[in-house]
Amino acid sequence: MAWLLAGLFVGQCVHLSHIARKLPGSSQKLSKVKMLSRLLDNRHIRVRSWYEPIARDLLATAVNHGQTVRLLVDGTKVDNGHQLLMVALAYRRRALPIAWTWVKGSRGHSSAQKQCALLAYVHSLIPASATVEIAGDSEFGAIDVLRLLEEWGWGYALCQKGSHLICATDQSPWMRCDSLVTRPGDTCWLDSVRLTQKHAYPTRFLPSGRRANPNRGSWPPTWSRLVRPKNSTPSACGLKRCSLTSNGMVSTWNPLTWTISCACLA
Repeated sequence: MAWLLAGLFVGQCVHLSHIARKLPGSSQKLSKVKMLSRLLDNRHIRVRSWYEPIARDLLATAVNHGQTVRLLVDGTKVDNGHQLLMVALAYRRRALPIAWTWVKGSRGHSSAQKQCALLAYVHSLIPASATVEIAGDSEFGAIDVLRLLEEWGWGYALCQKGSHLICATDQSPWMRCDSLVTRPGDTCWLDSVRLTQKHAYPTRFLPSGRRANPNRGSWPPTWSRLVRPKNSTPSACGLKRCSLTSNGMVSTWNPLTWTISCACLA
């Protein structure tokens, strides 16, 4: 286990062949890969229960210092047949892992059921007195997830696809999210909207147009959503950022390389 962790750190890669290159010893690389594979296949290794004391200590430390627990959620494709769902604690421009789970399948988003189960486990680790805020991309933007977060009283800033429909009042027509701003730099704060025609879920909304990364194309703008179940305004906020693309979707983002301001969370 120690050599596996050392190889991960030095090799900066999760592939066993890369890790094996960094391990000392006269054994062939293939032998080292098989050794690591046997370790990972060992059913007596209980990752979540072994890591839980570390996760609890990280969260308790944040709460004991009077800090708001700020969580980052993300889904990342790994290899050809799996996705990794991760919940991390934001700390000084770093993301400290709290809990994660694997999902079979390389296309599309994971199910809201999987996401809610992961978040429910993290909820069980956080002291009851904590104030919690969560930020992420559209992977975790399902209505079922938003309902669960509101039930817990968590603040949230989650991105949304531009093709989703919203309306401002019961009498207003339904509009696409990407029709609310028309120029780079435009932004507006919608204090009360209904999200998706199917669910008509009440929330708050912040569309914001930004020029795309030069390496990924330019206009049209990208779109994002700020949702917050409790009273808040954009001026009373902690900054949340993520990388955006020009196709109306929010890309998988890395907390260390946030580039475009996406949403603010009170």
